Amino acid sequence: NLRGANLGGANLGGANLRAADLGGANLGDANLRGANLGGANLGGANLRRADLRYANLGAAHLGDNRILQVGPVGSRRAQLVLMAGPELDDVRTGCFHGTLSEFETEVQKTHGDNKYGWEYRAIIALFRGPLTGATKKCGICGEEV
Repeated sequence: NLRGANLGGANLGGANLRAADLGGANLGDANLRGANLGGANLGGANLRRADLRYANLGAAHLGDNRILQVGPVGSRRAQLVLMAGPELDDVRTGCFHGTLSEFETEVQKTHGDNKYGWEYRAIIALFRGPLTGATKKCGICGEEV
């Protein structure tokens, strides 16, 4: 039980934290690259600037945070991790680390309208979709999705 633990800046790369209770823990600036967080409780955890590239987040409880991990993508064929939440706006890929807005600017500057620019913008649109609060109806069952 690591609920509320101060693990800020800790090197937990490759650690097996499967089903760990990290609710409310400070994981800011922590290296969680390649860590197994499957089924872990991350609700209320501070994930600001945490490195989650290659981490297993399957069935993890994220609370109000959203995380999208995609890869390999872009010209470097790297993992792209986008994180958003009430106090979280973080993007990490290759040597880039910053906010979503900064990433969009960098994508436009570096890739413009080439295939990598289009690839990154499609991923950003996918990530942003649920953040808008807009709902749509399923064409088969009529339920909101």
